[in-house]
Amino acid sequence: MQLWKAVVVTLAFMSMDVGMTTAIYILSHLDRSLLEDIRHFNIFDSVLDLWAACLYRSCLLLGATIGVAKNSALGPRRLRASWTVIALVCLFVGIYTMVKLLLFSEVRKPVRDPW
Repeated sequence: MQLWKAVVVTLAFMSMDVGMTTAIYILSHLDRSLLEDIRHFNIFDSVLDLWAACLYRSCLLLGATIGVAKNSALGPRRLRASWTVIALVCLFVGIYTMVKLLLFSEVRKPVRDPW
């Protein structure tokens, strides 16, 4: 795959990820602002930590993408050397998201819950 195609695909998926996570964060608490959510953070009720983890993951991938795009000679070699750290961060964020969704399913009851 050519370099520019890899950069475009990475940026497209990263933009979709940030866009969807931002929409989920905004729609989760329509009555509170960002500062109120930071001040009154509750791990069982807030999506702020998922949004922050998404931004962290996106910054990491954006830095790797820019590094490879700007320095096509040494960038891929440096990226290959640090792929384990990047993979572990992305894997940890994914696992944390699944645990967070399980927390939401335990704490919040659906409106039409028959039990």
